[in-house]
Formats: sequence, C-alpha cells, structure tokens
Amino acid sequence: MTKQEFLESLSRHLQGQIPEAQVLENVDYYRSYIEREIAAGKSEGEVMDSLGDPWLIAKTLIDTQKQSTQGNRTVYEYDQGYEEDDMPGNSQTVFQKKRRLDLTTWYGKLIVIAAAGLVIFLLITIMSILIPIVLCLAVIGFIIKFFRSR
Repeated sequence: MTKQEFLESLSRHLQGQIPEAQVLENVDYYRSYIEREIAAGKSEGEVMDSLGDPWLIAKTLIDTQKQSTQGNRTVYEYDQGYEEDDMPGNSQTVFQKKRRLDLTTWYGKLIVIAAAGLVIFLLITIMSILIPIVLCLAVIGFIIKFFRSR
C-alpha cells in the first residue's frame, strides 16, 4: 500500500464518523508522520507496514472520539426529524437527557458494594436457616439408624 492509498483509505473510513475537522487533522498527522519516517531513512513500504491497516486506525480514532464525547457521562439525543431551524436550543426541538450508571464513579462503586453486601447478607440468612434444619435431620437420621441396628 502506498502513502496516498493509506491516507485516502483512512480518510474514507473516518468520513461521517467523526467531525470533518478531526478527519483532516488525523489525515494530516499521519501524512506528516509518514513523511518524517521517510526523511529519517525508512522506505515507504516499511513505514506503511509499521502503521498497519488504516481501517483499524480509523476504528480506534472513532472509538476514542466516542469515549471523549461521552466522557461527561451524559448523553443528549435529539428527535430524528428536526428541521434546520429546529436546532438544539430552539424551543421546538425535542430534547431528552439520558443518564447512564457509570460504575467508575464513587456512587457507581457504592452501588456495586451495596449490591454485593446484600447478596452476602441474603446468603448468610439462608444458610443460618438451612444449617439447623440439616443438622436436625442428620441427628434424626442417626438416631433412626441407631435404633434400627439394635
């Protein structure tokens, strides 16, 4: 794969997935990286081999973009059918705010710990009820076996 093919493929895979400015920024970054490596004495083929598949790079960049835009843990969604003049901020826009549980926050960890504590409490409660019953049955079985053997 040539430098030009790599950059075109990267651009094609990024188009529509991340903002256009970031597409150009990433393509420019890889263009300058390839040129620096070639200037340092590597062949174009060596540089292309070291970079790998442009699709995989694009997927990584897209995933990183999605994580950074959702980093505030709040997702905003707009009605699919809004017009140009119904952009966010306009009173006609359907606006929904969805909160998602994030287990990396202190309250997310607290919820997990509380759930684990509840499960442990329930197990101990059930075992405290079952152990005496099982012991009584074992003693009764031992007594019956003892008297049958006589």
